[in-house]
Amino acid sequence: MIRIVSKQDGQIRLSRDGRWFHAGEPFTNGNVIRFFHRAIRKDERGEYYLYNRPANFEEHVYFEVDDTAYFVWDLARDSADGEFRILLNTEAIEVLDLRTLHEDERGVMYCRVLDGDRARFTLQALTRLADHAETDERGIYIARNGERIYIPAPNPGCPGGQFSPLQGDFPHDGG
Repeated sequence: MIRIVSKQDGQIRLSRDGRWFHAGEPFTNGNVIRFFHRAIRKDERGEYYLYNRPANFEEHVYFEVDDTAYFVWDLARDSADGEFRILLNTEAIEVLDLRTLHEDERGVMYCRVLDGDRARFTLQALTRLADHAETDERGIYIARNGERIYIPAPNPGCPGGQFSPLQGDFPHDGG
């Protein structure tokens, strides 16, 4: 048996800065926050829900997403192959496809993960990525295996400006 809880009934929201809210009030229990991040799933319509499987049934609690359901909490470069590994809020570890890095019109850095979903960089992850960034006359790039992979500049007039470790100003665990 599957119990479905609608967005309206659940009243749960994931804010643009990665914090969980219920009926407008923030969750503060670290264990609940970590569980919620690990429980994120997406249905065939592209709607996000929290997956739970108590003793005798399955539960899908749909929630509102202000920006994206996925966040890059941390980043490390593998010394063996030069690839970047990212730690997502779901606790999944993935190889970062540098060609998917992009800034939005506000100057917030994202990449593509999982099935093409956007993941927003936290300050910690962005700072670690910035440690590997270089610039030349063409712009900002990350060098990998002798290749320069450029990060597309945001649209002209972008209030966020260029790639900067000062963007993405929020905690990774919401509390």
